[in-house]
Amino acid sequence: MSRPVVQFDKLNLGAMQTTIDRTKDIFDINPERMIADTAHGTGPLLEWLVQERGVSPHIPAVDKFGRTDGTFERADFTYDDENDAYICPGEKELKCGVLQLRP
Repeated sequence: MSRPVVQFDKLNLGAMQTTIDRTKDIFDINPERMIADTAHGTGPLLEWLVQERGVSPHIPAVDKFGRTDGTFERADFTYDDENDAYICPGEKELKCGVLQLRP
């Protein structure tokens, strides 16, 4: 049975992991779903939720549109329909795929 885990500290992204771990350790409860704002929508956290904990995240991913830090943004990539892949400005291929959530 899943119960909600509420996370208030938006500045400390590791707090969500700590909260989930402690809840599992102390109460033997592991959430099936997690809801949070974009402050928690980072790749490493989303990957940890899905791959390590089997949690279905309902968290908007951080949008990298309009970046000014020298890294590539979405508009810099071109889609190669024949190979079902995106090509970055460095001419490297980013294969498309589907992330499988654990049942």
